[in-house]
Amino acid sequence: MIFLPIKPKFVNKILSWEKKVEFRKTTFLKNDDKLCLMYSSYPIKKIVWYFKYELDIINSKDVYNKYWKIWWIDKESLDEYYKNKDFSCVLIIKELFKIDEKNVVDIFPWLKIPQAFCYLSEEQKKIILK
Repeated sequence: MIFLPIKPKFVNKILSWEKKVEFRKTTFLKNDDKLCLMYSSYPIKKIVWYFKYELDIINSKDVYNKYWKIWWIDKESLDEYYKNKDFSCVLIIKELFKIDEKNVVDIFPWLKIPQAFCYLSEEQKKIILK
């Protein structure tokens, strides 16, 4: 499972299914279960939901044309985000799962909220999902 900080406005768009993809610069090839824990960043600062995804590694120049129907970001922002990147990582959201909102500090006091993402161990995943 990956732990992914996402801005609250994008979390809300994912939960309403207006946004069906998450764009990242990093691939998640070590994440065999294809689960993503959504951490709603400032000002919410809580784990809110998780989702199952499919991964697409695609040429950055092709992202707009392939995903324009199911994203929630303007082309200029996307181009800027992937500037100087040859390949893009696209998480295609397949299923959403509700969990009780949790404060990460209460569960894992040692965990620093990552800028981009981090992998969670099987043990950490069990703690979160129980």
